[in-house]
Amino acid sequence: MVGLAEIDFIRGRIEMKSFYNTNAETGDQLKRSCISAMSQQDQILSYFKAHPGRYYIPSEIQRTFPQMLLTSIRRAMCNLTPDYLVKTELRSMGAYGKDNFNWRLQTNGRHEQQKLF
Repeated sequence: MVGLAEIDFIRGRIEMKSFYNTNAETGDQLKRSCISAMSQQDQILSYFKAHPGRYYIPSEIQRTFPQMLLTSIRRAMCNLTPDYLVKTELRSMGAYGKDNFNWRLQTNGRHEQQKLF
């Protein structure tokens, strides 16, 4: 069980960056969604850290985490940019036959992000 102090900490981080409450959730449902979004983000960041120097598109990350929705993976990867990930100019074919940008782990700090955003 997550303690109230941890929920307050998570809620503070979520409001800044991690969870977008577009469904106007409240109460326990909002807490669960916030915790889930943070967990997904943490799992994805851990994966990139375990594979430094590798480039991934969101659908490749989904093959590693099939329980995550592709939209949730995209949200998490965008949230992790530019502090932890870099969205590169390199593109690869995605799951639906469309080019997708490749992402990699940030190595030189926030200034490394290109002009893509």
